[in-house]
Amino acid sequence: RQAVSCIRGQGDPGEMHPNLAPHLHEPQCVELIDELNKCHQSVFKKFTGGCTEIRLKVDSCIFKEYRKARRSNYKDAQARSQAWQREIDEMRKTE
Repeated sequence: RQAVSCIRGQGDPGEMHPNLAPHLHEPQCVELIDELNKCHQSVFKKFTGGCTEIRLKVDSCIFKEYRKARRSNYKDAQARSQAWQREIDEMRKTE
């Protein structure tokens, strides 16, 4: 089961963005995150919107990861539910 901790607002209270730790994301998102971190080293760009375009790309990439994990978790849940239902049906047959 994959973690889906990349929804905005989840995590610490007041946290606006998901955790950007590299080990939590796919390589293409890590590249964008590195770009964003480099951009944020310039305080002027950080606070005047110079990094907004990169931030939007990071958000989009992370949201795609979230959707992919969500689909995977949904399929896993369906499989578990079907297996559980088969067990219940077998128990009812033996009664």
